[in-house]
Amino acid sequence: MRTPLSQKRQVADKMLAYLKEHNITTCHNSYEMLRKISIAIGEPVHELWKGYELLRTMARLELNSSNGKRGFHVLDYNPLSIALPDRPNVPTCDVHHCPILKILKRQFPSITING
Repeated sequence: MRTPLSQKRQVADKMLAYLKEHNITTCHNSYEMLRKISIAIGEPVHELWKGYELLRTMARLELNSSNGKRGFHVLDYNPLSIALPDRPNVPTCDVHHCPILKILKRQFPSITING
């Protein structure tokens, strides 16, 4: 059964909050770190892996080595769920031409984009 993107985002935000709160900028063993975070925030490890992949996709985390065996480091602590105020005069991205939305659609084929 697939995990909804909103749930992945919530788990990813909890994970980022934990990393920021404990001043963790780099990790040498991803699995051990995710186990530690799992215990601390009360989420199953398999859900944290999904949030971890989302954070990598959204450029919040970067692998220390290309094969993924040396852990990761944090590029940005900003949460994925940011509520933006209503601004009617701000131009928006056309959903059919936005490169970020195209990447998300490729990574998460089940995502629905309104617009």
